Amino acid sequence: YSENSNGPNCNLAIFKLAFDLEGIRADFRITNQMDTIVGCAPFVANFDNRSFEGTSPGQVQYDWDFGDGSGSSNIRDPQDIFNDGGVYEVRVISTVSLSCNISETAYRYLRIVDPPEVDAGDDVSICPGETRFLNGSGEGTYRWSPVGSVSDPSILNPEININTTTTFTLTAVDEFGCVNRDDVTVSVLTPRPVEAGLDRTVCVDEVVQLRARAPQGGIVSYAWEPSADVTPPNIPDPIVIPNQTTTYVLTAVDDQGCNSIDSVTISTFALEQTVIQVDNRSCIGEGIILTIVSNADQFVWSTG
Repeated sequence: YSENSNGPNCNLAIFKLAFDLEGIRADFRITNQMDTIVGCAPFVANFDNRSFEGTSPGQVQYDWDFGDGSGSSNIRDPQDIFNDGGVYEVRVISTVSLSCNISETAYRYLRIVDPPEVDAGDDVSICPGETRFLNGSGEGTYRWSPVGSVSDPSILNPEININTTTTFTLTAVDEFGCVNRDDVTVSVLTPRPVEAGLDRTVCVDEVVQLRARAPQGGIVSYAWEPSADVTPPNIPDPIVIPNQTTTYVLTAVDDQGCNSIDSVTISTFALEQTVIQVDNRSCIGEGIILTIVSNADQFVWSTG
């Protein structure tokens, strides 16, 4: 362009315009602001969007991909739940239409660890006083609860000591601090009752039949002690011939496999020699007095 040009040709001017537009920078953190973190499944991840929006705040759009197949999100600070173990690439694309640098992508990697394997075993039933060991399995370090009912809460197969039905919890913790739990219930059965009969008194060497009774039924076997004095010792109503006071103990096993115990005492009575004392100072035709010396309490007189 020239102010002094009077020629027939066009007189042109060129202008250069410079635009200094500030771009966008994508960035985010996962929960604890580490680039790569370890979480325990199921892990709830909260994403802290730290993208720089330049001179266009509020004009930025976000496209999230969490890498776990759960779909995408377009909110600024999303949340996602990672249910399975693995390494996930999380990506966000930040886009602004008013900037020459219209988009930028940021990545972070998230490692999710499956909880440790743990199995407290199958539920079982036991009889009162029965010795039983728990049978857990799994990974990591262990802890049984309630601790007061196991011999050692830090091993997989401790001995238990319970009188009532109890649920035991086995907690496993792995090297990453991930926790998993499993329960097992040990039910304490109620034995079916048995009655050995009423105590009584008999004469020495008298034949006596014992009579056991099971009010609820369900008894599958009987055992009397002392077995040498009972004939036979494995039925509910055996014969005994006691020559002294004896307590007979009955152990019955029910259809649950539990024992019930009861006893009966047979007291013996030995009759001493009976002596009849006669007062012979009476005259003929007068009555005489007969006196019995005996430990018996009932008598039958006979002239024959």
